[in-house]
Amino acid sequence: MAAIEDGIPLQHALGKAVRASGVKEFAAKIGMESPNLLRAINPRHNPTQATINRILSPFGLRLSLAPIKKQSGVVQLDSDREITSRLKPLLFSYYTRHYTRRAVFGAQQR
Repeated sequence: MAAIEDGIPLQHALGKAVRASGVKEFAAKIGMESPNLLRAINPRHNPTQATINRILSPFGLRLSLAPIKKQSGVVQLDSDREITSRLKPLLFSYYTRHYTRRAVFGAQQR
């Protein structure tokens, strides 16, 4: 997973790892159908955190959020309330853009 530290998107790095081990074999290992696995590692799709964690489990990893510990030059968030207050606008903005786009483009395709 050193690729992620180099700035490579998570889905791209997972895609390379999954394809290297064989899509069908990896899908069987995590109990997922091959087309669904391919969809999850495609950068055009937006898999849930549960799906990403399912893909990461054979590597002994999981995706989660954690407070940042105070280091030089890094802001430390003191409480869950402060974390929530800083994340809420970002999450609202993301979901508004994502679901608005999905509703607009999804309606046009049908």
